[in-house]
Amino acid sequence: MTLSVAIIDDEQHAIDSVVRLIEGLPYLHLKQIFKDPLLALQDGSLDGIDLIFLDIRMPAFPYDGYDLIDMFGGRFKIIVMTAHEEYALKGYEYDIVTLLHKPITPKRFIRAVHKAYQLPEPSFQPDDRPSAATQLKDSIFLKIAATGGNYSFRQIKFSDIRFIRSQSQAIEIYLKDSSKIVPAGDLPLTKFYEDELPQDIFIRVHKSYIVSKLYIYEVAGNEILINRYPLEKDYDKIPIGDTHRENLMAFIKNNRS
Repeated sequence: MTLSVAIIDDEQHAIDSVVRLIEGLPYLHLKQIFKDPLLALQDGSLDGIDLIFLDIRMPAFPYDGYDLIDMFGGRFKIIVMTAHEEYALKGYEYDIVTLLHKPITPKRFIRAVHKAYQLPEPSFQPDDRPSAATQLKDSIFLKIAATGGNYSFRQIKFSDIRFIRSQSQAIEIYLKDSSKIVPAGDLPLTKFYEDELPQDIFIRVHKSYIVSKLYIYEVAGNEILINRYPLEKDYDKIPIGDTHRENLMAFIKNNRS
């Protein structure tokens, strides 16, 4: 199977990066590159294309990537790319394969392509430099600020994480013992979700919240009740964002009896 792909991006360095990633996969054939998104709208310019890697923010042109998605009318599989968190959130309103946060790592790129065509989950060799999440499968090391300006690295099991909240460019991780961890440094929620969390366990339900599917007690109205341990019948209430509701309801539908 060979898939014909196109890139629509107005920045040459970003195009070069995606080209290198495409060339690393023998089943992808790069057929078209558009630095001017208007050219991609011309009749016949995308004939034979299976998959488009589409940048969202192209300020020099009258259309952004989401406008193009509307104009394409569902004719293509689309993987959205952006370095801007504020543009990323809107992507969940559209029928896209997934959203890749720039800079794009080979691991996330391969997973996105496999998701587009329902290929088996890729396995990564040690020299692929996967994250701690991939290496250890069930846990992650988090960088924590310590006294005297030093840092420590704490290993957290995914099964111990109840939910994650975004606070500006930082995140707060709430654990099953009701404690909270704040990793050091800037860590956008979207990037953390894409790079580090196994999405068979976690689901994004709001622009500021990711929850563990293991701890969902009830979904009612515009809220999710998350079990709070060790107390019984005590819950954290997590809001459901409009752009994430459909994905949440699909998860519920697939797992109800």
